[in-house]
Amino acid sequence: MQGVNSPPKRSAQLRSDRDVQNLVKYNLFDYKHLCRDLLQRVIEHDPADSHAFHNLGTLLSADEVIQVQLQGGSREFTQKDLFLESIRLDNGYALAYYNLGFLLSADEVIQVQLQGGSREFTKKGLYLDSIRLDNGHTRAYFNLGTLLSADEVIQVLDNGCALAYFNLGTLLSADEVIQVELQGGFREFTKQVGETAKAVMPDEITEPRFLQDWKQEILEVAEYANELGCFLSGGGSESPQDYVGLTHNNLQIDNAFFWRNEQNEVEVGLLDWGILGCGPLSGAMQGCISGASTEVLLEHRDVFLRAFIDSYAENGGPRLDLERFKTMSNLQMLMWSMNITSNVSQVLKFTRPTEWAEIKDWMDPRLLDRFQTRAHTTQFKEALQLYKKWNLYGVFQKWRQENGLPKKG
Repeated sequence: MQGVNSPPKRSAQLRSDRDVQNLVKYNLFDYKHLCRDLLQRVIEHDPADSHAFHNLGTLLSADEVIQVQLQGGSREFTQKDLFLESIRLDNGYALAYYNLGFLLSADEVIQVQLQGGSREFTKKGLYLDSIRLDNGHTRAYFNLGTLLSADEVIQVLDNGCALAYFNLGTLLSADEVIQVELQGGFREFTKQVGETAKAVMPDEITEPRFLQDWKQEILEVAEYANELGCFLSGGGSESPQDYVGLTHNNLQIDNAFFWRNEQNEVEVGLLDWGILGCGPLSGAMQGCISGASTEVLLEHRDVFLRAFIDSYAENGGPRLDLERFKTMSNLQMLMWSMNITSNVSQVLKFTRPTEWAEIKDWMDPRLLDRFQTRAHTTQFKEALQLYKKWNLYGVFQKWRQENGLPKKG
């Protein structure tokens, strides 16, 4: 494996927000083109990677055309074509439906290839399917709402339950708050953990009181999504750009390969670049260690963070503050327990509730041998265990107070 030259160390601190903005814009420009090249290589090696087609589409402008090398030869793709291909490869990819819908005009109709055959979609139809596949996709609700008239009622399918949504964005005042209870999302998640899959979950996370408190606390955390995003991207630090970078985002152990070179030194290579992107380093770290067991993370997580910080500095990066990075890691873990709620549908697609009624332990092949079932169910268990053992809601409250953020709601 060829070595990579370390980036030069900074000769001076940036002196103004303008300097930071210019550097970030410059880096994002470079990242964008590097991402394109890598995603095209991912597709070349694995033309069935739906996420790679989708993520490549997000890097194009609406009228741009790009050449992609496939097994049958080179083919031209527009941004719209890439989203269509992503859906064709994975009919359950909610974000691809949303982004395709975003490109259409209000009355435009498009043919989408699904497993059962070709189907016509309007902009509204794509947003509806995005919501059906992921009840937690807030932007899809908002954009769907902008298409409706003030008194129009629309049916939104939510795991078989039809709910009526109005154009709330135009009817509410600027500071008005409204609560909408969905069958999916948090309710389905707590049902999956506390009832459907209870037999394989630790008692400490299946108690109804714990799950109810967790739900209310997470709803509060969700109100601070923008503030959390800023903090995790280095906001409030002396050098915000130090805490973001071009990241793999899913570097579990099975996405790396190792060998010894002629000097008997261990070399390493990386696989699965489909979700490559520019983002918080703490998010990339979360993606690397979230596959570890709860016991391993409880004992070694801080050692992992320190190893990353030391290696980053030794290879030309800035020296990150350990305590701040640990807070970032805790907040990422907190958000992890919130974001995984939308994965219940993936579990139930591969292992039905009737099967769960018969599953009593983790060695059952209907859990162990089905990747989507095993991966997501493991995350449900570990995210909630860490939420409780590390008192992540308490970490959030301390972070909010230390940053002078008022309590919302």
